[in-house]
Amino acid sequence: MLAWQIFKRRRGLESPRLEVVFGALAGGLAVLASVLLVSLELLILGEAFNEISLLVIGAHLPVIIIEALVVGAAAGFLLKVKPEMLADSSSGILEVN
Repeated sequence: MLAWQIFKRRRGLESPRLEVVFGALAGGLAVLASVLLVSLELLILGEAFNEISLLVIGAHLPVIIIEALVVGAAAGFLLKVKPEMLADSSSGILEVN
């Protein structure tokens, strides 16, 4: 839900590359939020998990970057081939064709 809210913020901004940028931000921040929640849970479990918590964050840094690149590229691709998939539905109901 957080990723969609970030991606939705691109509305009203005039640039053809905003889908790519906001898609990359949404994808990367979604993974980052998940990793931070796992790390926080490990920290709450006790002092024995402090090092593991840092290791989890470090191990996921490449995953965050790759996710940002893939989601940004996917958003750019959808913008070119089927831009209506990125359009905001004012009724809140998704139409299936």
